[in-house]
Amino acid sequence: MGSLFSTPHMTAPAPPPPVAPPPTPVDPSVVKAGADARRRALAGMGDGGTILTGPQGLTTMAQTTNKPLLGS
Repeated sequence: MGSLFSTPHMTAPAPPPPVAPPPTPVDPSVVKAGADARRRALAGMGDGGTILTGPQGLTTMAQTTNKPLLGS
């Protein structure tokens, strides 16, 4: 009767593998990766700086009258 409520026998899990140290900021590969990411981000912007309207188009009224000439 004692085996009905006995605890299961479990073995300890294997320890995780050692973690590699993170790269330092002065590492050339880190500097190159940062420069590449910045270059890709700038290239991804494209012509976004030249678009003068938003997604709703122009929000001001259009000028439909002619300007009067000076001296007339």
